[in-house]
Order: sequence, then structure tokens, then C-alpha cells
Amino acid sequence: MKRTPLYDCHIRLGAQMTDFGGFEMPVRYSGDKIEHMAVREKVGLFDVSHMGEILIAGPRAEEDVNHLLTNDASKMRIGQAFYAAMLNHEGKFIDDVVAYKFSSEKFLICVNASNREKDFSWIHENCNYAKDVSDDFAQIAVQGPNAIHLVASLSHKEIGSLKRYYFVEGKLKLDQQSTDAIIARTGYTGEDGFELYVPVEDATLVWETLLNVGAKWGTAACGLAARDTLRLEAGLCLYGNDIDEGTTPLEAGLDFVVKFHKSVPFIGRAALLEQKLHGISKRLCGLEISGKGIARNGYTIHAKTGEQIGVVTSGTLTPYLNRAVALGYVSKAFMSIGTEIDVDIRGRLIAAQITQLPFYRKPAKELL
Repeated sequence: MKRTPLYDCHIRLGAQMTDFGGFEMPVRYSGDKIEHMAVREKVGLFDVSHMGEILIAGPRAEEDVNHLLTNDASKMRIGQAFYAAMLNHEGKFIDDVVAYKFSSEKFLICVNASNREKDFSWIHENCNYAKDVSDDFAQIAVQGPNAIHLVASLSHKEIGSLKRYYFVEGKLKLDQQSTDAIIARTGYTGEDGFELYVPVEDATLVWETLLNVGAKWGTAACGLAARDTLRLEAGLCLYGNDIDEGTTPLEAGLDFVVKFHKSVPFIGRAALLEQKLHGISKRLCGLEISGKGIARNGYTIHAKTGEQIGVVTSGTLTPYLNRAVALGYVSKAFMSIGTEIDVDIRGRLIAAQITQLPFYRKPAKELL
């Protein structure tokens, strides 16, 4: 397995390690619920250096990005990040990504770790210039209501006014030195927070400084288990579970990142227009389990008559809400909010219902 630049930090902190996307990653430190609640109430640090970064640059960079991604790069401002789908010609997911617009001639695309090689091959095949720069960066997510205090205390720039899904290039103040950083107000937890892209050689010092300086704000190191329950509580998709090469953005409820009418048509557009014309047969829905049990990936979803109408893609007992919830694809006739259904949990049909997403939403005044 590969290791991130922060591997030794995790070992020193006593993290339990696991294989994720081909990387040896921390799954937990002090405990899943403790780490989850630290992010909801204070601030948590995540090593997300396993994610891949691909640079697209040159005179036709914006055109290339619009061809590759479903969202409209030409409508984004310089310094803005945006979520998008990258599709094959059948309109199905190659990956879901976050793109950063430095200028019309420079974009950085953050891709999922398990898809890094596949994504780079696809991007390289379909644009004029692409470079895999994943090994140049370590990425640390700082998430939670106190994230702004922690990151602002180390930043040379005024970041309090940085809007959600915007970023700046600046420096982070460390012990006796500083380091370059891309400071993005983005995240995968449903909380306010930042994702910091820093040089690999400074990763350990950045991580340790964040923990040390952040102690007064209750900063905790957090693992993949908490990251998964946080993103599921916030109704966010995980590639490989909720979206994959068998699903489209329309089926996944991600219509808002699909811009059909931009000047450069994206790969997969024709297939999605066809699907939109005829209508989807299934959709990713939120499920709340009212009976006893936790729905897991692969469990079947049934109508009250007993017929199978779908399958669970992600499920957990949410630490903050203290409710058993899940995501799953459900046949069109049953996907209305409030529809009563059952989930087969270890051979027993357990009562559930279709519910509004996300399960947890930060109040707007607290999520800038």
C-alpha cells in the first residue's frame, strides 16, 4: 500500500490504519463518535493527501475543462472552486471532482484516490494539456465551527470573508517559518471548514502546528470512519458506493452540476439529454430506518407488498442525529418523500421511509 506524507504522524498518534484506495490511511484515533462530534461541535483534522490532483493548463484550459466536466467553468470566477461530474460517453460517472479555477488558463482538478490513474488517463486523452501533480501536494482538511479561528490564526491573509467554495493562494505561519498553501473553503462534512493544499515537504509541520495551535479550540485528529459518517449525515455521495460507472448524475440527484447549455458540450451530454427526455427509472434517495437495525451497502429495499424496488448504497447510525439513515437507489414509483418502505436487514424486513436530504444541514448563518 502507498502512504501519505503524514503516515508517521498517524502512527505517533496511535491511529488504527486501514487500506483505502490503495493507501494506508487512519480509520480512527480516539473513537468514531468522539471524532464525529469534534467536527460537529469544535474542529477536526483529516489527512486527505491520498486524493489526486491534476493540473490542466494552457490557452484552451477552460474549453478543456468544460469538455471534461458537467459544470460550467466559464461561469466560475477566478478563485472559485466548483463541484462537477466527469462522465463517459454513456453519461455515467468516471468520477466526481472538485475543480479550482486559478485563471481561464489554469485549473486544478481534485480527484478521488482510487480513480487517480484512471482519471488522469481519461483527462489526458480528452484535453490538450494535463499533468498529474498529486505527488507535489499534501492535503489536510480542517472542518468544524472552530475551523475559521484555527486557519485564520495561521494564515497571512484575511480569510474570514472568504466565501464557501472559494480559495486563495497564501502562506501559513509555522514555527520559525512559513509555507505556501492553497487555502480553500471547501469540505466533505456538512460543516464550515477548509482544505489546505501544502508542499509535501512541509506536511508534517503543518499537521503538528494545526494540532498544537488548535488545542485551545478543541482540535482533534479524525479518521476515515468519522469522515464517512459526517458526509453521510450531510447527504453527500461517496464514489464507489453511491455513484459509480453504472449511474448518471440525474439518477444520483446531482442535476444541479449538469449544465446542458454551456458553450462547450461536455462528454456524455447526448446520453444525459436522452435520459432526461425519457425520464429516469431510479433515483438516489434518503432513507430513515424506523425499525431496529442499520442498513448497509448492498441491502435490498422493498415495497410494502414485498417486491424489491431498490438497493442501499450507504448506511449508518448517525452519531450527531442518533438516527439510522441510509442512501439508496429506489424505483421511480416509490421515491416520493414520505413513502413507507422496508429494508431487508439480515433477513428481516425493517420499516423505513423515504426522507428529505440532507439528513443534517448546518444553519445557513453558521455555514458561510
